Amino acid sequence: MLGYRKDGEIILSNAATGRLLRIPSLERLGAIRVFSDELVEALENIKPRKRALIKVTKEGQDLFLSLYATDMVMRGQDIRLVSIQNIQRELEEKEMEAWHNLIRVLTQEIMNSDRLHGQRQS
Repeated sequence: MLGYRKDGEIILSNAATGRLLRIPSLERLGAIRVFSDELVEALENIKPRKRALIKVTKEGQDLFLSLYATDMVMRGQDIRLVSIQNIQRELEEKEMEAWHNLIRVLTQEIMNSDRLHGQRQS
């Protein structure tokens, strides 16, 4: 979770975000550029109550992030809170499930084709 003002000053950051971004201390959105320009642009442009999905390539590996933004007023300041979640594992599980389904369907089609082919030869 990140909370930041419109001027880019980060006023709230949880430990999970620091671990995900591999940045121990976050003070400004610009500091996230070390991790990803795409993430900074998404954070700057995301609208309240909207979700954004972005792909970041870090050290040769793709990382898929889901962002969700909410605006609020805290101590008289307009703050944007953004939840940042790594959805890589969920995408991999869905991809594996899709492959299993495709293999099952292809296997059935091959078996049906063999049966049909065997009937024609009789």
